[in-house]
Amino acid sequence: MKDIPILYDIVKCLSQESFFDIFCLINILVSIVLFVYYLKRPMKYGRFYKTGTSSMKIEISSKKAMAIIHLFPLLFFVYFIFFYEDMLNPVAPITIPSIVWVLYSLYKGTLYAYKRSRYASVWPIETVILLTAINTCISLIAARVHMEGYEIPSLYGVLARSIIMLAAAIIGGISDFQISSLRYKNEKGYKVCNAFLFQYMSAPNFFCEFLFKIIWITYFRFDMGSVTFILWLLPLYYSRAEAIHRWNKKFFKGSYPAKRTAFIPFVDVSSILNVIIGSMEYGGF
Repeated sequence: MKDIPILYDIVKCLSQESFFDIFCLINILVSIVLFVYYLKRPMKYGRFYKTGTSSMKIEISSKKAMAIIHLFPLLFFVYFIFFYEDMLNPVAPITIPSIVWVLYSLYKGTLYAYKRSRYASVWPIETVILLTAINTCISLIAARVHMEGYEIPSLYGVLARSIIMLAAAIIGGISDFQISSLRYKNEKGYKVCNAFLFQYMSAPNFFCEFLFKIIWITYFRFDMGSVTFILWLLPLYYSRAEAIHRWNKKFFKGSYPAKRTAFIPFVDVSSILNVIIGSMEYGGF
């Protein structure tokens, strides 16, 4: 089990400080490029993908795509934390953060995947591969940070983190099922969701996942691994939320609430980004 080809080699390489630093630098650059790219061009899946246009001519059901995207990276996380004993002063693999990570990933890859609407659009294989790769990188970084940067917080620190993460997971799950329940047959099968947090933002499910992982990373000391982990959350959640927000405003036209924001309630992040990267014509699409 320990010497599984490729997996063991990856773990062994990432255990070396110099290699991990290079890995983080590459991931930082890629995450920033993808963040900007997907602000301008939505990731192809769901409402942004037209059936039959996959460049690789392969499509996967939404349910299977979700399972692959979350369960495959989980294997890397679990393998990493259980076969880290070759490193100096490794942390015990079973901790509150590791248990939380495994349970949340299992939920996303099983129950959430199974409960998605049967009318959800198929996914092109290239998008499934991309998101699986991103989540795998995040899982490897999370495992590496976990095994070297875990600092046992005080009881109050554990309680505060646990309450926020539990609330984020529950509210995010509710939001996922609320939006999924409105999906019905044919490519125009979308309705405006006005339930709960959807009254204030277009993608509360992504915001809750983002918040969940931001709180999760605070269990560990702040270093390059933590920075890389956080930067990956931008293309994974914010860029996609912004794309959904723009699509909703265009698709539903005047019936979409004008005061609803994309990602954070009452905060128009897109306007802030428009100032920061205005030269890239961010506000023009």
